[in-house]
Amino acid sequence: MSLEEAQLTINSYRVLTTDRKSLKLLDKWNELLIEVKNLDLNQNELDILNQELEVQFCRINDSNINRKVIKESLKSTLLFMQNMLRIKDSYQYTTIGCFAGLLIPLISNISIIFGFLIGMGIGFILDNYFNNTQRNIKTNLHDTW
Repeated sequence: MSLEEAQLTINSYRVLTTDRKSLKLLDKWNELLIEVKNLDLNQNELDILNQELEVQFCRINDSNINRKVIKESLKSTLLFMQNMLRIKDSYQYTTIGCFAGLLIPLISNISIIFGFLIGMGIGFILDNYFNNTQRNIKTNLHDTW
């Protein structure tokens, strides 16, 4: 299943469901597919991704567009892309920097707030640099739980 076919399938599912949470998850699917379309993937990676999309949409279709299955398939696809296609979360280094910044006061006389801000700033700078040079996606499931 190509990315265009997947988007058409998602849009057809949007017509069939009225549940708000399911619609929000289907919007997340659309966001993810648009982001993936903009990535620079080679033909080998596209073939692997197309097979994964085929499997996930068969799962969704077999479950009669159940919200839990949509969520699980989206989560599974995100994990698949992060593991197999080496696509990273866009704010990964900011999160790591924040936690590392909280540890700075343990080894110096800096307060926790300043350590947190220093770590967050360094992580944010690294994220901006790597977002321009690597393949990152901004779609996540944080606001769908």
